[in-house]
This record gives sequence, C-alpha cells and structure tokens, in this order.
Amino acid sequence: MEDLIQVREDERFDVDALVAWMSGVEGLPGGVPRVTQFSGGKANLTYLLTFPGGEELVLRRPPLGPLAEGSHDMVREHRVLS
Repeated sequence: MEDLIQVREDERFDVDALVAWMSGVEGLPGGVPRVTQFSGGKANLTYLLTFPGGEELVLRRPPLGPLAEGSHDMVREHRVLS
C-alpha cells in the first residue's frame, strides 16, 4: 500500500502489551505483527498490523496529547463499532 509508512518515532506504542492483550481475546490472530502506519491523518492515529499468518488488522487510537479540533472522541467511536 502506497500510503503506509514506518511508524513515526513519536507515535509508537507498546507492541508487546498489545500482543499480550490480544492473546486473551478469542478469534484474534496470534504472533507479533509487523506494524506500519497510514501516512494520512493526525486526528486519530491509524496503523496496519500484519501478522505472521498473513492476517491484517487496522488499529486506530487517539492522538497523544489534546484532541485536535474536529477530532472524534475514540470512546464514542468504540461504542459505535462494538
């Protein structure tokens, strides 16, 4: 995908903690994913997780620090997607 980049230094997250959490959720892929970041958007950070078996998941998270004007509350978004 052309809009994928290496994860920006100041927007990294704890992949080991994510893998540990995911291991307790039935139906999610296992293993340590390769993490890349979608280049667009600063309001909410969006990552592509590619797992050893080829499965891909998109992870979205709120930005670090205060929300940018026009950003959506990720808690509200979680409720909509759940």
